[in-house]
Amino acid sequence: MVDLFSLGDRIKTERARKKMSQEDLAEELGFKRTNIANYEAGRVTPPSDVIAKLTKIFNVSSDYLLCLDDVGYDVGEAIAEEMKFRGLEVIDLASIVGVFPDYLHDCIENDGPISETILNRIASEFGLSVQSFLEKHSLWDGYINSEFDGDVDKQIAFEKAIEQDAVFERAQPYYELTNKDERDIARKLERMMAGLDSNQAMAFYGEEIELDEDERELLRASMEQTMRLAKQLAKKKFTPKKYRKE
Repeated sequence: MVDLFSLGDRIKTERARKKMSQEDLAEELGFKRTNIANYEAGRVTPPSDVIAKLTKIFNVSSDYLLCLDDVGYDVGEAIAEEMKFRGLEVIDLASIVGVFPDYLHDCIENDGPISETILNRIASEFGLSVQSFLEKHSLWDGYINSEFDGDVDKQIAFEKAIEQDAVFERAQPYYELTNKDERDIARKLERMMAGLDSNQAMAFYGEEIELDEDERELLRASMEQTMRLAKQLAKKKFTPKKYRKE
């Protein structure tokens, strides 16, 4: 269930960050000022289409507005350490990241919840990603591959790349070639071309024919196209119906 008062606070916070009055926001949405006042006071729940419009106006996620993106870490002490190192007061950092000082004070002094959106702004002000900020203060509980030498940002980028590949493959028709299929074809093609190189010639109608470089490349392209087509035809023929997605 949405906490209307927290939702109202976030609308008010983002409106203030954008330096908009209630009248400005109401005009942007095509409403009366009283609608905005009711949203911010927690008296009325904005409908889903209004939430969608607000996310675009404020350039934030709907999870943030609906208070569904609070991070599961007690980061108050870490934020306080970074502020002390940089000579910042609560009111200074609150102004920079666009939140009310009381919100930030509660996070720092009472380990109150903090949204991922706000933590991202804070970490960015400190010159860090959220992941690097958590790792720096021994709060990161994710895995880091040894080849990245403790660099959490490289680990995150690596995981995102894998996920993007997976999303791309899921979006393709079932008979489209995957990255694995492409690698298999490339390996087989190299073996076949290496075999041609070792024999130095091809036999047609009992005669050995030497291939020049251009002919060799044409043959390679033809063989690759044939292998790709054969792979796709095999997928269309042998993939069980329940796994076929056009």
